[in-house]
Parts: sequence; C-alpha cells; structure tokens
Amino acid sequence: QVLLKEAGQQVAVQVHDVQGRLIYNVTTEVTWRNNPLEINSSEWLAGIYLITVRTASASKTEKLIKK
Repeated sequence: QVLLKEAGQQVAVQVHDVQGRLIYNVTTEVTWRNNPLEINSSEWLAGIYLITVRTASASKTEKLIKK
C-alpha cells in the first residue's frame, strides 16, 4: 500500500526490480476512496524492488523486500 498525505492529486507509481527493469507503472488521481493505493505484488518473484512515487511537488523512492 502507498498512503499519501493528501487526496486530490495526480500520482505516478513505478516499481523496478534490482536489475532496473520496470515491472509496474501507473498514473492515477488519488481520492479519498483509493488512498492508500493498493499495489498487487502477488505475481512478483521474491526479491528486492524499488518503488518510486511522484507527485507534482515531490518524489520518493523506497526499497521493498518481498519474501
């Protein structure tokens, strides 16, 4: 899940594996109904992923370890 501080903004979410391959990419408008955003990782292999969330005013990347 990706929880944003404010609803009503455009958000781009990208997930890359450790080899740099893009495995997930979505741009959506965040509302009170879909905050937090749900990312379905059930088909991803175990490993390390980098999740980048971008808004008009900020960008943040976090590491995710899937077991």
